[in-house]
Amino acid sequence: MKVPALIMAGGKGKRMGVPVEKPLLPIFGKSLIDWVVEAVDSAENISKFYVVTSENTYETEKRCISKGWNFLRTDAKGY
Repeated sequence: MKVPALIMAGGKGKRMGVPVEKPLLPIFGKSLIDWVVEAVDSAENISKFYVVTSENTYETEKRCISKGWNFLRTDAKGY
């Protein structure tokens, strides 16, 4: 059975003290969100995935649009 996946990507990364949104933080030459999407997209039991964003992650939403990824914006309260 295949199921949809949610990739939580609404954090600013404020405590990390970096100048980019947390999902766009580069790690070993790729952004964190790219690593996660690649892993989820290659999983056999995932039917489709959604990147869950917030008002804190406009640049991440732009990345989703440019890559053709589905995304859902939340209010970032209580997650």
